[in-house]
Amino acid sequence: MLSRVIALAFVLLLPRAAGAMFFEVEYLTDAKMPAVSGYGNIEPGDAVRLEVALSQMPRIEPAGIKLLALNSNGGSVQEAYRMAEVIDRVGGVMAVVPDAALCASACTLVYLAADYRIVTGEGALGFHSCRDASTGIANQLCNEEMADFAMQQGTFLNTVLQFTKNVPPNRMAYFDQELADCWELTRWPGSQPDGHGNCAEKAFEEAMERHFREQE
Repeated sequence: MLSRVIALAFVLLLPRAAGAMFFEVEYLTDAKMPAVSGYGNIEPGDAVRLEVALSQMPRIEPAGIKLLALNSNGGSVQEAYRMAEVIDRVGGVMAVVPDAALCASACTLVYLAADYRIVTGEGALGFHSCRDASTGIANQLCNEEMADFAMQQGTFLNTVLQFTKNVPPNRMAYFDQELADCWELTRWPGSQPDGHGNCAEKAFEEAMERHFREQE
């Protein structure tokens, strides 16, 4: 089965709209197995393209998982929720933020929707407040909805809410592999979150000091 999956690498290229995410099956070096790789801004129609990509990706046995590598600065929050619904329907998806990749803003909704999720190498997650498109200021209702969604996915109670409420829309709090583990934003097959975050206060301070900077 694994050799059949590897044979698909670099073959599946899905059509996309201008500026939308691009999906392909490729060999993910740091995970040492093939994955659907999605990169680019999240735009309307990406949920459909993601569903097609995942449907053509055989499951990796014996765990029966489908790997989804993410590298996106974000985009449409509503489309990210639709992509999350696709991931939920497919089931058994492991989201991976590869070495040197970034999954930020709306992309984190897609990441958190996966049954399993990891950050590898120099990869990172990025959180900030939702922005009202008409005013450019923080949208607290959107922030609360994102936090509720994250909690439904098994994250620590205040993890996402802390950063969506305290990080302005024009800034970003970055979580490397260590901080993502610390805040229980990662989950391996067979693992269970303890529900309180392993080093929440320390992680919050470090994220503010080391990973909080102006977006370019």
